[in-house]
Amino acid sequence: MALYSAAQVEAKTFVGDLTATEHSGSAGSLTKQVGDYLLTLDSTNTANIAITSTALGYGNKVAITVVATK
Repeated sequence: MALYSAAQVEAKTFVGDLTATEHSGSAGSLTKQVGDYLLTLDSTNTANIAITSTALGYGNKVAITVVATK
């Protein structure tokens, strides 16, 4: 397992409503926000990307966390 410092890791959390019909092309949707963020990550320098999602326990609210190395 690699040892990373805070300078080498970037984490971003998105919180919002999610429905089964959303896709990354839906303007203003949570999936669009996450998809756009993923596109900003440089694939040549960002070799490790981890994505987790968690239901927040009420309605359609979810938290999606993206962690990437710089």
